[in-house]
Parts: sequence; structure tokens; C-alpha cells
Amino acid sequence: MNNKLQLLLNLHQILFMIKKHFRSFAIAIIIFVLSTTESNNLKSPGFLDIPHLDKVIHFCMYFTLSISLLYENNRFSEKFRNVYISGLISLTYSILIEVFQNVFTKTRSAEVTDVLFNALGIVMATGIWKYHSIHKKNRLNRNDL
Repeated sequence: MNNKLQLLLNLHQILFMIKKHFRSFAIAIIIFVLSTTESNNLKSPGFLDIPHLDKVIHFCMYFTLSISLLYENNRFSEKFRNVYISGLISLTYSILIEVFQNVFTKTRSAEVTDVLFNALGIVMATGIWKYHSIHKKNRLNRNDL
């Protein structure tokens, strides 16, 4: 009986986590699908033949994931720890996806520059989040006076 109760509690915690972080899970799944699709299955229209467009896409994907995690983790609390953990989760996921690409796909490989652009997106999202939260706090403090 104790094992069944523990399993139900764990399942409840997992479902709560998925519900709380639904956007981030959805974005992470989209990133996973895009990152692990064989490159010969991805056709690009001619007008998108822009040099290094893939790096811009990497930046945007991880910027979006980071903003989503920051929003979901800091909705009720502005702790630095939450900001740090959100960035760490995004960066770890980025590295794991690159390793996964290298090991499990035939037409993709891990690239350090991809991880660097992912990290730039994460840092930019974190910087914008911190800037916004500091100015929001300053506005609230001025309104209290």
C-alpha cells in the first residue's frame, strides 16, 4: 500500500510540474523535434538561403526557452536562484541536444558554435529578464512613495 501511495504522490508531482511548466515543455519538445530531424528532410525555401541562418535559429530557440522558463519559475518569486536554475536548465538541455544529434542522427553533428549561440540566447534572455525585473521593482518602489 505504501508503494502505491508513493507512486501516486510522485505522479501528482510530475503532473503538477508539467502543468506549471507547460510552455517550456512544449518549446523543449519543438526544439527536440527540429534538432533531431534529419537535415535532408528539412527543405528551405530559396529566399531563406542566408549565411549562418542556423545560428540565428539556435539563438532564437534557446532565447524563447529561457524566457519561458524564467516566466514560469519567477511568476511568484524574483529569487536569483530561480534565474540561475532557469539558465542552467536551458544550457544543459542545449548541450544534451547537441550530443544527441551527434550520436543518434546520421546527417547532423554536434557543433561548439551551436552551443555558443544557444548560450548567447540564454544570456540575452536572462539579461532582459533581469533588466525588466529591476525596472519593475524600481517603478513599484517609486509608486509607494
